[in-house]
Amino acid sequence: MQQPSFSKFGKTFQEDLCHLILTDRPFADQISEVLDPAFLEFKYLKVFIERVFDYREKYGVHPSCKILTTIFRSALEDETELVQKQVRDYFIRICGVDVEIDGAEYIKETSLEFCKKQKLKEAMLKSVTLLQNSSFDEISDLINNALKLGSDNNHGYDYKADFEARFVKKCREPVSTGWEVIDEICKDGLGRGELGVVIAPTGAGKSMV
Repeated sequence: MQQPSFSKFGKTFQEDLCHLILTDRPFADQISEVLDPAFLEFKYLKVFIERVFDYREKYGVHPSCKILTTIFRSALEDETELVQKQVRDYFIRICGVDVEIDGAEYIKETSLEFCKKQKLKEAMLKSVTLLQNSSFDEISDLINNALKLGSDNNHGYDYKADFEARFVKKCREPVSTGWEVIDEICKDGLGRGELGVVIAPTGAGKSMV
């Protein structure tokens, strides 16, 4: 059988897919269950995704650009010089680039559908052998598990999965409360998306504040 691949979607599609896997952690969680790096047509993209997935599997967190910079400097010695250069050049192009990818939702939906179909095909081929042995329960479990792979598994904020995001500096752009003492406590006021809570005993003046 011919190895299935993303070749029919083109190079830009595959590069944008890898970019989304790096920058969109929930999507990476979802597609990592069904994506085989061999589906990627280009060697440097296969190597890129393999390193990202290896890190996720070993440490249980999504790699940051800082971590990947170290990995791509020191952990590509098994690859040819050409592939090493291609991986690093691609990484430099996408890391830290805050640009909305054109057709991101289409790329995510199409790639997930493609990968899920391949997993289902694998399960159906394995079912042929099980059918000869009348292992109907095993066939049912195999098919059902294949259908579940790649489903939306975003159940909200995951503290452990986003652990390294704690170390990323963000510009707060605080707005002054107009009260110097409170501004000192809040580091110049409240920032965008922050919630200020006043806590005090009964009768201490919370309503006045």
